[in-house]
Amino acid sequence: MNIYNSPVTKIAFWVIVIGGAACLLIPLFAPLLPLQYLKGYGEIGDVLGGISSPFVQILGSVLLFLVLKAQIDANGILHQQIEKEYTKEQLRHELNQLHELREFR
Repeated sequence: MNIYNSPVTKIAFWVIVIGGAACLLIPLFAPLLPLQYLKGYGEIGDVLGGISSPFVQILGSVLLFLVLKAQIDANGILHQQIEKEYTKEQLRHELNQLHELREFR
């Protein structure tokens, strides 16, 4: 199965695209919003950070998921290679023993 065509990868790709666009566009368009009532509560940077923070956290979570998924896939490939090498070494050892037994006669 190709991991690049899996539904999870496609969903994660679109979450990254939409989340990245939101992280870039929300701070740009937030000053255009009617936020006059927030002047008494704090700086506009706090508002922008509060608005964009969930999007950045979701984006970070998706990226972490993709990294861990890639690590699990790599570990699976490595495990298969180790198993093949072990089987090959075991076969080589048995052939050497048979060869020594034949020479002994």
